[in-house]
Amino acid sequence: EMTKIKAQFDEINVVGEFTGDNIYNKRTDLLGINLKVGYKNYGLMTKFDGNIFTGLMGKTFETLKEQMNFTYTTVQSIDGQYGSQVEGNSSRSKFNGLIGMLERKEIDIAVADLSIDLARVQCADFGGYIIEDPSHAVILRPDRNLLFSAYFSPFNSVSKISLLFFS
Repeated sequence: EMTKIKAQFDEINVVGEFTGDNIYNKRTDLLGINLKVGYKNYGLMTKFDGNIFTGLMGKTFETLKEQMNFTYTTVQSIDGQYGSQVEGNSSRSKFNGLIGMLERKEIDIAVADLSIDLARVQCADFGGYIIEDPSHAVILRPDRNLLFSAYFSPFNSVSKISLLFFS
């Protein structure tokens, strides 16, 4: 028995036919749809070499492409940015970079290590967490001997004298 499914992605309409009873194939098969993919080459996270994406985010995206049966055309970030809010922007977009491209519907998906914040969530959908990247501060271990001068060492001579006379 043939089953028709309609998948709508913003302005793209695709009608496909499936055979069989496997509902998971119906859920994940995007029927070879071509998505416009925005990206920003960045270190080990995302690289596009003209043919495929590499890096942690790139390999994840390539795996999704194979599993979900879609193709893509790439568009590099128009200004090299991920997406920051732009105050006083006269266009209809509130963001620059990849987030702005999503907001203006210039791309369908962004392959990048984007952080999630309230402003971005209001104009773009995030597919969930792929990696968790906690931030850490690394400082030099202090000497075991407590030095009273350590409190004043960041100040220059004029500041030290001012502290003594005007405090």
